[in-house]
Amino acid sequence: MLRICEKEIQPYLVEYGQTTFSILRMKMQFLSALTYATPNNPRFYFDPSRTTFSIDGDIIAVQTVHDSIHRVLKSLEADVKALCKGADVSAVWEHIDSKLDHSAENHPHWFKESIQNEQQGYSFVQCPQNALNKVHHVLLKHFSKQGTMFHTLNGSIAAISGMISFLIANCY
Repeated sequence: MLRICEKEIQPYLVEYGQTTFSILRMKMQFLSALTYATPNNPRFYFDPSRTTFSIDGDIIAVQTVHDSIHRVLKSLEADVKALCKGADVSAVWEHIDSKLDHSAENHPHWFKESIQNEQQGYSFVQCPQNALNKVHHVLLKHFSKQGTMFHTLNGSIAAISGMISFLIANCY
């Protein structure tokens, strides 16, 4: 029995001779060599006229990106105005506008956010460099008086259950 197994199985266990497995391995090595020798297409590519660009083969028109940014900003502005309806938020807008000045001398005054800060409750609003602590109380006062998102509970202001997540879901 052992001799029959050796005679029938041995050709498949050694690498001499042409077996299905050895042929597949040889072709796989050839394909791997070709793949490693072929340069990859760039993941990000601008066309020569700079009107379109490609990311992983998906072509996007530059004008589309430009227009979508402006649409998002207009939509965001409309949502914020609706949210702050009835509040005098001119001081907040002036502060934000002053931080968006792109001139080189104002670069240190741009908004900062510590992405590495994983502390529960951290917000860029609380970051001292952003100086938003001077103006965020205007919004908090407005929201607390509005009565749709916050209410007074035992003398302290608390969020109405579900309203914050409803607001976030409707803004995005």
